[in-house]
Formats: sequence, structure tokens, C-alpha cells
Amino acid sequence: MPSKSLRLNTCLFLVQYLRYSLTIQIYNSLSDQRLDNPSLNQTISLPAINDQRLGLTYEQASESDAIALQNYRDSEIETLPAYLFKLKPVLKREDTALATGTDQGMGQQHLIIIINDPVRGPHAQKSIVTVSNEIVIGINGNAIPKEVIEKRFSTLDPNTAASNLQQIALNGLYCPSL
Repeated sequence: MPSKSLRLNTCLFLVQYLRYSLTIQIYNSLSDQRLDNPSLNQTISLPAINDQRLGLTYEQASESDAIALQNYRDSEIETLPAYLFKLKPVLKREDTALATGTDQGMGQQHLIIIINDPVRGPHAQKSIVTVSNEIVIGINGNAIPKEVIEKRFSTLDPNTAASNLQQIALNGLYCPSL
């Protein structure tokens, strides 16, 4: 009797299609959002995040921006002319960059976080964020137990904004079994 073989790449596509994932999109303006022209667009599966920190940070867009910002920090000037600097959004899992957006002057950007549910479809959360903020996306898609959250907190430096934000998110999302 003849048998059929399944192609491996078709099987991998099917697995990705049935997996929960998170899509992060940043738009520099409302017009960019309406035209679906994101500065940053990245999808990551929930199992890949696990208990790791997923965050959005802003870095200097160029070496000249970094030098100018450092010069202001080293001087005695008390106000910072924000319009002089450009920053770029960087999506990171822990300290590893996953995606980098286009540069933008300090101001506001439109952030859309989409939970891609293979059963019920996508669910989007829209926000307006200030360029230069530290943003941690708190998600517990794998039902991380409280012991893992506590162990993570004891092994990381608790004196950073990103670590503190993630701990708040993970503890806020923790739901004990009833």
C-alpha cells in the first residue's frame, strides 16, 4: 500500500500557526499607525518568553547623539533640550536585542501589543508611550509557578528599573491554583 510522507517545513509552519504568540508594534505617529507603517514590528512565541523579561528600551540613534547626551550629563546644565536628540526603540528579551525600530525625536510613540490566540484570534492593546521610557511587557503565558518567580527575583539585581517592573508584572499576574 503506498504511503504519503509529510514535509517537515509544512509541519513547522503548522506548529507556529497553532502557537500563542505576542506581536509588538511601534508607530512613530498616528498616521503611520493608520497606514500600517510600523517603526518596529516583532512577533515572538509565548513559550520563547517563558519567565524572561521582555522589554522596550530606547537607545541613542547615533554616535553623535550618544556623545551629545553624555556632554549634557557631564555639564552643569540643569535642563535638557530634548529636541536635539534622537532615540530608537529596541525590543529586548533579557539583555538580547530582538528588534530595533527607526529613530525618533523625543516625544510620543504608539505602542500596540497583540496577543495572537490561535483559537479566539488576536487581541490588541493600544497605548501611547513616551520616547525614552523603560517599558517592560508583563506576560505569564506559561503559567509560571510562584517558586520560579521568587527564584528569578533572588538571582537578579533588584536595583534596576527593568527588573523591578518585571517583578511587579509577574507577581501581579500570578494566580495560585484554587
